[in-house]
Amino acid sequence: METQLYIGIMSGTSMDGADAVLIRMDGGKWLGAEGHAFTPYPDDLRAALLALQNIGTDELHRSRMLSQELSRLYAQTVAELLCSQNLAPSDITAVGCHGQTVRHAPEHGYSVQLADLPLLAERTRIFTVGDFRSRDLA
Repeated sequence: METQLYIGIMSGTSMDGADAVLIRMDGGKWLGAEGHAFTPYPDDLRAALLALQNIGTDELHRSRMLSQELSRLYAQTVAELLCSQNLAPSDITAVGCHGQTVRHAPEHGYSVQLADLPLLAERTRIFTVGDFRSRDLA
C-alpha cells in the first residue's frame, strides 16, 4: 500500500492565523509531519471574528461571510504549503479543517466553528472534511 499525504488546518483561540501541516500516513500508521505553512489573520478579520464571540446584530450573515473569508485564507495557506513541498492537489488524500471557534458553549451542547468546507474544497481542489467539534459534543 502506498503512503498517503494529508493536510490539517487549524486556527486557534488566539485568532492570530491559520496553520496547515502536511502529514504522511501508511493506512492508520502515523509516519510524520513533512511540512508546515502559516498565514496570519489580517487585523480586520481578527476583529470581526472577536466581535462574533458576543451576541450582536446580524450574526448569521456576518458568520457566513467570515466563513467564506476564512476558507479563502485557508486555501491560500494550503497553496503555500503545496508550493513549498513541490506538490500538486492530486498528491493529497484529504484536507481536514477544524474551522475557527467563535463561540464555545459545551454546557449548552454546542460550539460554533467557522469554515465554508465546500468553498475550501473548491479552492484547493482537494477532498475536505471538517466540523469535528460537533461530533465531540454529541
